[in-house]
Amino acid sequence: MQTKKPTKEQLRTYLTGRHQSKSAPPAPAEIRRQLGWGLSQPTREAER
Repeated sequence: MQTKKPTKEQLRTYLTGRHQSKSAPPAPAEIRRQLGWGLSQPTREAER
């Protein structure tokens, strides 16, 4: 499995929003979910 990472623009947008927020930061799993940062399934061609 490969790790799918957010783009720099997505991170900047997220961090700007977090900086303006007065609440505590969410759990790491929630941050990954919001940014779409997780494991992607291998494709058939990658298996060869």
